[in-house]
Amino acid sequence: MKSQQLRSESYRFFFFATLKSGMDKIVSSRKRFLIFCGIIIALLSLTSYICFSAPDYLRGLYDYSFGILVMIGSLLAISKAGQARGCRAFYKDFLRIGFHNKAREAPVLIQRQEFDTFERLTFYCRGIMESEWQDRREDIQTAMNKSVVRIRPGQSYRTVIVDIVPPNTILGTDIQWKEEYLDKDTSIFTLGKSLAGPVNINIDKQPMLLIGGSTGSGKTMLCIVFLLQAIIKDCQVYICDFKGLDYWFLAGQNTTVITEFDVLKMIVNDLADQLQERIRYFKEIESYDFKDYQENDTQRKYKRTFLLIDECAEVLDLTGRTKEEKDLISQITKDLNTIARMGRAVGIHLIISTQRPDASAVPGSIKSNLDVRICGKADATLSTIILGDGRANEVIPKDSQGRFVLANGAEDIIFQGYYYDRNQI
Repeated sequence: MKSQQLRSESYRFFFFATLKSGMDKIVSSRKRFLIFCGIIIALLSLTSYICFSAPDYLRGLYDYSFGILVMIGSLLAISKAGQARGCRAFYKDFLRIGFHNKAREAPVLIQRQEFDTFERLTFYCRGIMESEWQDRREDIQTAMNKSVVRIRPGQSYRTVIVDIVPPNTILGTDIQWKEEYLDKDTSIFTLGKSLAGPVNINIDKQPMLLIGGSTGSGKTMLCIVFLLQAIIKDCQVYICDFKGLDYWFLAGQNTTVITEFDVLKMIVNDLADQLQERIRYFKEIESYDFKDYQENDTQRKYKRTFLLIDECAEVLDLTGRTKEEKDLISQITKDLNTIARMGRAVGIHLIISTQRPDASAVPGSIKSNLDVRICGKADATLSTIILGDGRANEVIPKDSQGRFVLANGAEDIIFQGYYYDRNQI
């Protein structure tokens, strides 16, 4: 009895939701509006014909009855217009695989949006948490006969958004970087491609990055592609690479490759001082962030600045260091912490790269301020350091190179990073 009551409540919700959606579609589309008007005219014509043909003593009853039928017919037409394409098919497919709540209610498709490379489906589901969708991802793909790109919560706790692509869609393994991929917006940086299309980050909204991966995962190439875009966009770039092998070809105007501790300390300290100077200047010109500064300040005293710490554990790990080295590293860590906490507003950005799977790889005070987490091929320990759990170890093939998981707020994006031929620079 209780299950029937719950299903009745869900049916009422679905009916009124489709009414609202149908009205929106009818009002916003001339074609749908004309079709709806045609249905109403047909119902009224039929009602009028039957009523005028009826005997006088039944005409009042007929008028009343067919008035109700016209109203019901109109509501059903609006509800039908508001139903997302395929909603019944998806509902039945979910029931077939046993994906439902305790009242045997399967998720109901309430919105379907088509984009260039993928479709976005919004489902209404009571009693089915987003984590259950993630756990049954393979079953859901089988039921839909689609590849699921990502699953994330909707605007309420009772809605879930699922992005899908055709079942034969696959990620490439060697996607060459082309300058045409460069976004004209100086705040947008492209990393690679997912099943749903290009993967970008807005550096104004996601200013600090933590990138991890084991040897051969492709994280160095990912950093190269990112910094190459920064150089083209006339940003100031500092690269800490104590090996001096991976980034040397990027050195030049506005780009400095750091290979020694003393130079790193000097530059990091200078950036921390410049950060305070920028804050004071922004207050004087009444700019609230770097984007506002770029749009309103004609002097352009400051460039957007990026500092990459490659193999962070080799730089900041205190294990086995002398007292002098520990003091030096402590000062560097202190300034990096300042940049990580306060640099976002004034256009100074920190990128940390690591492959060593231990807790000392990235100090917690810095890690907590790195809001974008990207992990390539990794064991469960390294994946946990970067993403908070071992999911990169689970979803990235062990023999892959350049495949990453981007943990960006509530959603995970699996993508293939671009490859850049260093000989072309």
